[in-house]
Amino acid sequence: MIYTESAFTAGAASLLIVVMVLSACASGSSIAQDPVASATAEVETPIVEEPTTVPAEAEEPTATPTEVPTPEAEALSDSDMIALARTTFDADPQPGELIAWDHLDATAFGDRVRLEICSWTGDTVFDDLRTIEYEIRADGTANYLFDGSIPGDCLNTELIDSALAFTREFDSYWGSVLEDPTTFDPEIERQFSTDSGAKSAERMSRGWIDDGTYWIGHAFDSGLPQSSLQPIGYRRYQLDDRDFDVLELATCRELAPNFGLYRGEVLIDDERSSNAIGPHAIDNYQLTRLDQQWVLAGIEGLSWADCFAVDWQTGLTTWQPQPVDWDLLS
Repeated sequence: MIYTESAFTAGAASLLIVVMVLSACASGSSIAQDPVASATAEVETPIVEEPTTVPAEAEEPTATPTEVPTPEAEALSDSDMIALARTTFDADPQPGELIAWDHLDATAFGDRVRLEICSWTGDTVFDDLRTIEYEIRADGTANYLFDGSIPGDCLNTELIDSALAFTREFDSYWGSVLEDPTTFDPEIERQFSTDSGAKSAERMSRGWIDDGTYWIGHAFDSGLPQSSLQPIGYRRYQLDDRDFDVLELATCRELAPNFGLYRGEVLIDDERSSNAIGPHAIDNYQLTRLDQQWVLAGIEGLSWADCFAVDWQTGLTTWQPQPVDWDLLS
């Protein structure tokens, strides 16, 4: 029995010590803690930080490009279409052998333009009234369709201008020959005349040289058309028997009072006739085309005329009625 009681007392003492120890460990806390839980609580659990994920910016949906409708080309006006057709023709004339042309008239209808021109090939003294048609395309270009001659008359500007330029060169050369026949040059003469004309001119100048004569006061002033006192008369025709065509240019110019053929200081011939009525010289240049050049086929003159005594065109017809009627340059 003593053993048993002593054992209890010792056990009780041991229990008391345990309780005290536990109380000391738990001071400051009103709630009893589980030793295991306390031990667990005292161990700091490392905080593992989750990586910060930056949310990706939402990609904007790719915008579908808006199709901008191609504006329709503005329709060309009639005047624009005509200008385009003329520019196209000037860059590539039809037919290709033309060397000069004047635009006379033009008509626009639908998508087409019809041009009317006065054309010249330079082969003859005649020009040609022609029509050319173009299609105006949507891309702003003109497409050649066809061309052809049409009835009617015209006078090409280059044809008449080049013929008048020829008379000025002829006057310059022949004016010097008339004043001094020794200046005649057969080679130069062939630039102005046909072969037969050059031979005739050489014989004539040789006769003046042999006679010791020369001319004073002639009307070859190298100033046409400005020096003509009346509008220049012109006409064209074909010489069937001589196989070439002719352009005649008739002029009226002032004649010097001392005009005439002289030997030394002596007047030999002033070409005055009994019906001489005025102070003017009328000259008719007869021109033809040879190898794309103007040459002189002949020349006729009338001295001491009056270009204002009668209607000028009527007077030309009275003077030289054949082979065709005269017209006047405007």
